[in-house]
Amino acid sequence: MTGNQDISFRELNSPRFGMIAVKLGYITPEQLRKGLIIQINEDIAERAHRLLGEILCEEGWLTGEQCEEVAEKTRQCYGRPNNCRCI
Repeated sequence: MTGNQDISFRELNSPRFGMIAVKLGYITPEQLRKGLIIQINEDIAERAHRLLGEILCEEGWLTGEQCEEVAEKTRQCYGRPNNCRCI
């Protein structure tokens, strides 16, 4: 991999924003699925890419405060693959 697509194996095994939001009980797996579908459809339509948290907040499934907390947990967990203890 090269350029912007160059990510480490460790990053691939780190918890993702949506999964952390589900584990914290802020959204359901179904809401995560719907949010990801919205994100993918917008990307396919070549619209401006939006972060998942932005989509989940816009849909009313996540509050701004919850979004900030999930983002912080995501930052804490990055680099701690598989056994992240921050959630």
